Amino acid sequence: MGFGVALPQRGTHDGTNVLGGQMNTQNNLISATAEATDDTAPNDTAPNDTAPAETAPDSSRAAARLLELAARNADELMDEAKAEATSMVATARAEADQLAAASQAEADQLTASARAEADQLLAAARTKAERVHAELLVKQAPPTAEIARLETLEQEHRERMRRYLTQLLQQVDPTPAD
Repeated sequence: MGFGVALPQRGTHDGTNVLGGQMNTQNNLISATAEATDDTAPNDTAPNDTAPAETAPDSSRAAARLLELAARNADELMDEAKAEATSMVATARAEADQLAAASQAEADQLTASARAEADQLLAAARTKAERVHAELLVKQAPPTAEIARLETLEQEHRERMRRYLTQLLQQVDPTPAD
């Protein structure tokens, strides 16, 4: 007398379940049930009046054994699932750490490259500014010198004009200036 307990199989076609363990839960339960019922099955030679009395305790033992096997298999599956989950978490963490390290290295490289390029551009801009300033000084020097020469010439011309006009005044008005 068997118990029609059917557990869902979560597996693949190669005989392993999703968690990587052997698909033995339902098969073990079925065979254990068969063994329990075969070991405790009443003899065909026994009288008919004792058969119902022996069947009830035998079926209780078979049910207890079946429940025990189901609990053991559930514990094994839980342990396998926990182990696989731990492994998956460790793998995911390792991959995340690797990606973070690679991202940080790339960011550092880009930052260093940007700084180097900025330094080059800044140096080029400073060089150009100094060159333009020097060119302006060179272009500005002749006009400044010319302005200074013209101011000196103006001063000299005023002096000559003053002396000339003073001489003319003295010729027109011969009175002494004292």
